[in-house]
Amino acid sequence: MWSVTPPPHEAEAVFRRCIGRGRDHVRLLRAAPEVAAAAQRYESAATAGQLHTLRPAEFTSAHMTDKELQNTYNNRMVRRSSPGRPVYTQIRQSAPDQICPLCGHRPVASLDHALPKKHFPLLAVAPANLVPCCADCNHTKSEAIPSNPGEVYLHPYFDDVDDDIWLVADIIESAPAAAVFGVSSPTHWNPDLAARVKFHFKSLGLANLYTAQAGSEIRALAYVSAGAHYRDGPDGVREVLADYRDGRRRLHQNTWQAALFQALLSSDWYCDGGFRST
Repeated sequence: MWSVTPPPHEAEAVFRRCIGRGRDHVRLLRAAPEVAAAAQRYESAATAGQLHTLRPAEFTSAHMTDKELQNTYNNRMVRRSSPGRPVYTQIRQSAPDQICPLCGHRPVASLDHALPKKHFPLLAVAPANLVPCCADCNHTKSEAIPSNPGEVYLHPYFDDVDDDIWLVADIIESAPAAAVFGVSSPTHWNPDLAARVKFHFKSLGLANLYTAQAGSEIRALAYVSAGAHYRDGPDGVREVLADYRDGRRRLHQNTWQAALFQALLSSDWYCDGGFRST
C-alpha cells in the first residue's frame, strides 16, 4: 500500500558478503553471477509490473542447490551474528515509522520475500526481493506464486499508488456506529493495477483489520464531535473531521483513518447527531 525507498545494496555484493570465506567459498562463489543476473531479471519485471511472468525454473543455480541458496538467507543473513545481518537490519528498518507497508498498520517484524525463496532460490538474498513486513502479512502471503497480473501483491519498492485516493469507507448508521472499508479504483488506472490493488486488499484481509480498528476510533471521536456540534452544529462536526482527515493525508493519502474521517464527515446522520450512537 505504501512505497518504501529501495535498498541501495547490489544483489551480488550481498550474496558475496553472506557466503563469506568458508570451506566451500570457491564453489559457492560461482553462483554470484547467477544471483546478479536473476536480480536484474527480477527488477526489470517488477518495474514493468510483470512479476507474474517469471518462472521458478529460471531462478535455480548450476552451482548451488536450492536448499543451499535458501540457507544463505536463513543462516547467513537472518541470524544475529551472521555476515549478512547488517544488511538484513538495514532493510528491515527502512519502512517509515517501522509500520508494515503492505497493510499500513501493524509493526514491521521481519522481511518478506516478494517472490518466495522456496520457488525462486536465486532471489533469496536479493535486496529488491526483501520487503519489511509485519508477521501477519508475511504469514498470509506465504509461498504463493502469481499466475496472472491480478495476483501480484503491491510491491513497496516498485509500486506507488498513494498519489490517488482509492481506499474508501462507508458508515453503518446504527448503534453502535461502525465502518466498512473497500477499494474504489480511479478511472485512469489500467485494469491490471486495479485488479492488483483489490487482490492485495482482499488477500491480506485489510477490510476486517480496518473495521476492527475503526470501532474504537469512532467511539473516541464521540466526545470531540459532541463539542463541535454544541458550538457550530453539523458543520462544526464536519470541520473537525476534515482537519483530522487532512492531517492523516499529509502522511499518506490512503490510511484507514483518513478514509474513516472522510466517510464520517460525508454522513449527514453522523454529523447531525449520530455520533451519540457510538
